Amino acid sequence: MITTIKSNINFFIKTFGCQMNEADSEKLKALLIHNGFNYSDNFNDADIIIMNTCSVREKAEKTAFQYLNQFRSHKRDNPEKIIAFGGCIGQEKKKELLKKFPGLDLVFGTESLLKVPSLLEEIRKKRRRIYDTEWDKENRIINENIPWVKNGKITGFVPISRGCNNFCSYCIVPFTRGEEKNRPFISVMEDVEDAVRNGIREITLLGQNVNSYYDGDKSFRDLVGALNKIDGLKRIRFMTSHPRDLSEEDIQMMNKCAKVCEHFHLPLQSASNRILELMNRGYTLEEYDKKIRYIKRLKPHTIVTTDIIIGFPGETEKDFEDTLNYVKKTEFDSAFTFMYSKRPNTKASELEDTVPESVKKRRLQDVIDLQEKISRCINEKYLDKKENVLVEGICKNEKLKLFGKTRTGKAVIFSGSDELVGQEVDLKIINTGPHTLAGEII
Repeated sequence: MITTIKSNINFFIKTFGCQMNEADSEKLKALLIHNGFNYSDNFNDADIIIMNTCSVREKAEKTAFQYLNQFRSHKRDNPEKIIAFGGCIGQEKKKELLKKFPGLDLVFGTESLLKVPSLLEEIRKKRRRIYDTEWDKENRIINENIPWVKNGKITGFVPISRGCNNFCSYCIVPFTRGEEKNRPFISVMEDVEDAVRNGIREITLLGQNVNSYYDGDKSFRDLVGALNKIDGLKRIRFMTSHPRDLSEEDIQMMNKCAKVCEHFHLPLQSASNRILELMNRGYTLEEYDKKIRYIKRLKPHTIVTTDIIIGFPGETEKDFEDTLNYVKKTEFDSAFTFMYSKRPNTKASELEDTVPESVKKRRLQDVIDLQEKISRCINEKYLDKKENVLVEGICKNEKLKLFGKTRTGKAVIFSGSDELVGQEVDLKIINTGPHTLAGEII
């Protein structure tokens, strides 16, 4: 909803959490700009501070509250400053946040994005505190039909669904974003076409489970096939694939659609079938491993990244060793590793947390150390090889350095002209580390 409010008001957005939150923040930023507000990348210069938060893990929630207290302290010198708190924590905590945090002006939920400009105007005019977290379970709105703005970015996130039907026992997403709702096929197509007109050259399709996407007779593969034909779009990525629903036909898209990048993010979570069952993941390790082997057989240079949860209730030392051994055997390109934290309303919150904190920390460090070693060894194989890189921008602290990604998602820095931003260039890799490569233009 664009009402074209004319304003000299500056706003700042602080984003926490996943790529879906990043996508929401970008859309909210565009929505506010289209409504006459001015974006600032410095919260000190902002009349409005907006926090888009995540409650998937306890650490992210605590960090968000620390920032909220920091921003509230700035309001003492400027009582007219507006502080807004949205996203998953806003959806979960609702009115409770206004009671707990004096100085907080607006709490908005995961389905309230379109209302934010008018809510902010109401707060400015009436100086009253507002919370808006209600949404209709049957008629939820997918909030992505907001025009893009040219902002110099080359890559962009495009949600294709909201919520999740899987109800993994540890996950709060179905309670903060609702059950899965797929976005209309034509809406996604129009959004990506608009993104390309505004300078985006690589898109990442987002969903809690992208492979289960459908709209009428249109499947996920139909959607990717259609996007593959858009002129000006150079690369297509997607996440997250659920191991249960990722099919061989989905994997074959890499060969059928030239713009689909050779990278699968496939969350493992645990290599213990007993723990996977307690997590309600819907697959066994053997089924997961079969799909990994098919990916590698189809295109050996394809990379696979993953998620791993350490210290789930009931995890024994053997369960952890099974996970560690599978990571060693499979050689994931990288892994997002987390200590289990209890989340409200989830089935796992009813289980006894049997793993001591000290054991969780030790196990987490063990898997981090192993993955760091694997990532370093994998990246060393790129040395002296030629890689095609989509140039995304200029490194913040090094004016002569550009950065971009290979088709497999490897981050690369190199020296070159800023005129190369948005183009694909061939680089020779001259240095490697566990997380970043360095190259020079061929």
